[in-house]
Amino acid sequence: MGSRNFDAETIAVIYTNDDAGHDFRAGVTQEAQAIGIYDNVHFVQTEVAVPDVTAPVATALGHNPDVIIAGSIQHTIRQIVNELGAQGNTAPVLTSYVNADISVAADIFGFEGQFDVFASSWVDMSFDMTEYQYWVAQVSNEDFSVNSFAMTGWIAAHFFSEGLRRTPADNINWETFIRAMEEAPIQNPFGPAVDFSNGSRVGTQDLSLLRLDSDAVIGWEFYLPFMNITEILGD
Repeated sequence: MGSRNFDAETIAVIYTNDDAGHDFRAGVTQEAQAIGIYDNVHFVQTEVAVPDVTAPVATALGHNPDVIIAGSIQHTIRQIVNELGAQGNTAPVLTSYVNADISVAADIFGFEGQFDVFASSWVDMSFDMTEYQYWVAQVSNEDFSVNSFAMTGWIAAHFFSEGLRRTPADNINWETFIRAMEEAPIQNPFGPAVDFSNGSRVGTQDLSLLRLDSDAVIGWEFYLPFMNITEILGD
């Protein structure tokens, strides 16, 4: 496998026993089978938000993986990464964009230099954030200016508002709103467009890869630039 794929021959997947974790497992299974490495992928299940993940982490490390995929959302990712560090892991850890937030990063900084943690991302922070930062300062006394959860919520509201702007003011209902959303692609203010036109249901198609970095403002730095799905799968 190429250098961007971490030269991994053996992969351990620690996934949670919930919808998110099972989706991780299904996605890894599908791609591993497609590229012919499924026999080298080892799946280890853990419960959600448990305080102790010692046993599943030990099982995963027992396979001597070159890469570990942490198939968990925010509640359990902290326990998994910190226990990996405590048990001496040195393999890079990959996780989802849902964990690429400063609030998660702050809880897993302790093992930088021992192993890297990577997360995919669909929010391009090189875009102009002036409007978002103004809005978020008005709605909360807390500083959410670099909070990716707040950003994605604002992006969702942007799409909904754009649909309303396109809908005739004298005839607003679900049918006209849907028709307005399907008129043309809608630009993501922090990334590529979302396209509902001509029957399409195409969400975000571009992703970057972030690396945990305690010196970065958001707790993560760009490791690989934004690429579309074809480029990612073909790399």
